[in-house]
Amino acid sequence: MVSFIQTAGYVTPEMFEAHPSKSPAENTAAIQASVDATPLGAEWRMSNPYAVTAPIKIRGGKKYSASRNAMLTVASGVSIPAVMAPYSWFTTNQADLTSVAQADKLRPIFDGLSFGEGDGTVTEALMLGTWAQSITRACEFVDASVDGLRHTSKNQNGDEIDQSAGNKNLFGNQVISCRFADLGGQAYYAQDGDLTILSDGVARDLSITNCGNGIKLDSGQGWRILGGQMSAVAQAIELVRWNNTIIGDVVVNAAGNKNIAGRRAAIKAGGGTTDGALLLIHDITVEMNRNALQTGPYAMIDFWSRSGGGNRKVVNILGGAFNFKGFAGTTGQMAGITQQSVGGSNDILGLIDQCTFTSDQNVDGSMTDAPISLQGSSRIKLGRNYNGPTLIA
Repeated sequence: MVSFIQTAGYVTPEMFEAHPSKSPAENTAAIQASVDATPLGAEWRMSNPYAVTAPIKIRGGKKYSASRNAMLTVASGVSIPAVMAPYSWFTTNQADLTSVAQADKLRPIFDGLSFGEGDGTVTEALMLGTWAQSITRACEFVDASVDGLRHTSKNQNGDEIDQSAGNKNLFGNQVISCRFADLGGQAYYAQDGDLTILSDGVARDLSITNCGNGIKLDSGQGWRILGGQMSAVAQAIELVRWNNTIIGDVVVNAAGNKNIAGRRAAIKAGGGTTDGALLLIHDITVEMNRNALQTGPYAMIDFWSRSGGGNRKVVNILGGAFNFKGFAGTTGQMAGITQQSVGGSNDILGLIDQCTFTSDQNVDGSMTDAPISLQGSSRIKLGRNYNGPTLIA
């Protein structure tokens, strides 16, 4: 077997006797054996669709790829936390977390993989990752009731995976040109238990359709969300914690159309991680639905405070087209930029320029239209090319 792997230059499940005609349990064992046998720096390649009965556990330092029609799903009657996840996510012995994380987090590459829930059940995410400098490109996450791809700093018990003092960094992960569709949870979720572990990542040119939410960053600093298109989501982008964060060249269609309780925002930005936290939004196009079945405030961008945050947040919005698609009879405030639960210690400072806020239909008298609604001592400067402040009804 070793000589055959060396000759081929890659490893496949079929080398370990996986075949679509065999049972899901047999194929799962063969897939896992093939992944474990793939040497560091080598490629694991899948060319047939398979339903699995257990998560496929993987390590870093390898390339995982698949042909176009090869998809991993969950077998009928089976409930698992994820279709694919690192060994470290399953490690619960605190003493082993650091050593296991070191083996796992070396740079993996995922190229062209496809994941779905199939006839079984996934309880966490289609794919979990505890990586540093990983690349996930041209992958597909579809048809599931949970998150699509979740990068996390936690194991299955919620403990921080990497406990070593000088080594708590899962930085530089990149998610590029991936497709997310028909997911009940987040399309892409960066879940950071600390403020600085999952830092400096990139989500570029993602296609997100009909998901509970688009991109959620509960993370530290240095993230970039660049390019891509999102449609039919409740919230396109949620920043729970942020600093030195950039959102640019993103197109959002039909945000806010999910029938969920509470506020609806195309972009929801929580508290920054430090005093003077920076957020830049540029060249963004947002079209947001006002659904007659929903009540509550609608906002293109909604800032909200978070306990433990810094005193001031610096937000610059340079270049944006924001349009509401209205429905008569809708209640609640409609606004371009709003701020909630903010005291004097959580102020927004910044500049808005080259932005346009419009509404394409009339609304009834109970709707209060406001392009910018801030609280506390927040101050936003309007540039010469800001097209407002009146929304066009």
